[in-house]
Amino acid sequence: MKANSLIFGVLLMLCMSLRSELPPEVYEEMKQSAPEFLIIKVSAVRATADPKDRETIFTYDAIVIQSMRSKTGIKAGDKIGVLSRHHIFGSGEVGPSNPRTLKKGETVAAYLARSRKEGVYTIAAGGHSFEKAGKGANLALSLIHI
Repeated sequence: MKANSLIFGVLLMLCMSLRSELPPEVYEEMKQSAPEFLIIKVSAVRATADPKDRETIFTYDAIVIQSMRSKTGIKAGDKIGVLSRHHIFGSGEVGPSNPRTLKKGETVAAYLARSRKEGVYTIAAGGHSFEKAGKGANLALSLIHI
């Protein structure tokens, strides 16, 4: 198992350093290993552009609708913050997909990891960190019945 994790880590670092799109199985592995798998409803959205680092940072305030898996003990009704960084691609530049940009009032399945700041989480599955709630909920139900 440790060898698989090591190979996965090396593959992920190589792909990220090349800034190329990741294979679908890498995203699936990231989703399966995400410490937090939640259904959230976005209550506020803030965006901050950083042209120097060529990224936009999205900050979402969210209410947890359902906790499918949580290593930090998040439960339904909790309020959390979510940070999502989006790379601004230049002309002809390619790279891993950015996560969906969420809208106020939207409900999604979210694959997250706790940041160093209390109550704030970051994306854990790259460009596949947010999915339509039905899709994520269906995945969770299938995992529970295995």
